[in-house]
Order: sequence, then C-alpha cells, then structure tokens
Amino acid sequence: MLARPLLADADWPNKAFAGKVKDICPCIGDQEGCINEFVEGGHIQCSVNPRTGYEDVLSRDLPQSASPKNVAVMGRPCRYPRCHRCRPSRPQSDHFRKEPIASGWHARPGSQPKIKYEVKNYLAYLEHQLEICSQKYGLKVELNSTVAPESLKGKFDAIIIGIGGVPVAPKLPGIDQPNVIQAR
Repeated sequence: MLARPLLADADWPNKAFAGKVKDICPCIGDQEGCINEFVEGGHIQCSVNPRTGYEDVLSRDLPQSASPKNVAVMGRPCRYPRCHRCRPSRPQSDHFRKEPIASGWHARPGSQPKIKYEVKNYLAYLEHQLEICSQKYGLKVELNSTVAPESLKGKFDAIIIGIGGVPVAPKLPGIDQPNVIQAR
C-alpha cells in the first residue's frame, strides 16, 4: 500500500507518526515515472519527487549558498516545496503570479473529478508548502500580479520565470474544428 507513496515522499512514515500529515508529499497516481518506467525498461522516477531514483546523485540537503542572492520568481515554478531548501541562504525572495491561485493552473480542472483526488491532494500540499515558505523564510507572494521582467531589473540578482505547461490534445482528424473544445 505504501510503495508508490514512499517514492513520492520517503519520509512518509516519520511525518505520519509525528502528526504532520499536511507535510506529506502525496503520490498523484499518474504512474508515469514509477510503473511506466518499469514497463519501458527505464530508470525509476517520481513525478512529484525529483530525488526518487537519484538519491545517490541528489543530496537530501542542498548546500547553502556562499553568496546569498535576492531572487524573484514569476509564474509557476515547478517545485514550490523546494523553495524551503534554499532557505536562509538568501536574504529575499518574491513570487509574482498573474492568476489568483498559487499553483496548478492546468491541474486544477483535472483535479475536480472524484477519481482524481490525488491531484487535488497534491495541489493542497503545494499550497501548504508555499504558506510555510512565506511564513518561515519570508517568501513574499503576490497573486493577481502582472509584472514585466524589466520592472524587476536591478532589484534582484536573479529572476526565475516559470512558463507553465501547454495542454496536450490528441492528433485526430477534425480536432481543430470550432465545435471541438478543451474540457478546461
């Protein structure tokens, strides 16, 4: 029962025992990196845990920066939970997002069917991790913000731009007709 959840979060038992259920990174059940990789003869991975299968290469604890930076993040970075890994090594970090929600612009509609509760749980986990980063490390989050990279120039040492994803549509005859719409 815990094989795939342990790939998503190796500390699952410790967090559950400590009552820190909101801190458990949930498996989203997509089976792409875990089961699919076995079927195709690839290297085991996890869509929500970049260390899975690479524990010997990617350290659990990221090293502190020798020269702290002020960083701005625009859009959707792929790993909110990792923001705390950069912790006090940087004096300032701001996150600007055009949408009124903090994560999962494309995943939100996909999380609505009851069968996709894992995705909904993952989005709640990401929101919780963003709150933790905001409170604990002073991450400043501005939702409903339209910010041009030029306006940040000179204020930050680095700007990270998360461009998000593009929905995939099957290549079928007639897919481009006006009566065909994305469910979103």
